[in-house]
Amino acid sequence: PPGRGFLPEVCVEWERACDAARAAGLRVVNPRIGVVLDPSGGALAAMLLPFRLGLGGKLGSGSQYVAWITLDDLVGAIRHCIVSETLSGPVNAVAPAPVTNAELTSAIARALGRPAFMRVPATALRMRPDGSRRRSDPNPSDPSTVNHAQASHDPRRRLPRPQRDHPA
Repeated sequence: PPGRGFLPEVCVEWERACDAARAAGLRVVNPRIGVVLDPSGGALAAMLLPFRLGLGGKLGSGSQYVAWITLDDLVGAIRHCIVSETLSGPVNAVAPAPVTNAELTSAIARALGRPAFMRVPATALRMRPDGSRRRSDPNPSDPSTVNHAQASHDPRRRLPRPQRDHPA
């Protein structure tokens, strides 16, 4: 079963959006891509500077799992999806085993020869950009925290679009 929250809901809706193509007889492959790690950009590039400055550290408890993949492996996985005509449906484009944030933090620090004693407190991770705190668990009486994928069984239902602070 899918997880709960924004990203799992997006994945369910994204894969559901392919149903029409599948029903029309087209081969559909849905790569499920983990955190892409490459020093030239993305998540790893953003993490490297604090580590190089000796300020790297785990997020919260560090126990949260990270499904990851290198950029080169992702390119190979996507190529495989394209050329393998018998392949269809969801495909996990991740390394064979996820690591915890603490393990990833330790590996980055070791690779750079830098310490990793800093820690981002869990309360800071629950903060929204506007300074308000996120709730850990959904509150069924608050529509902003309801898991809409479970609340509606209508496959035509669409997730609300994020509000923009500026005009498009």
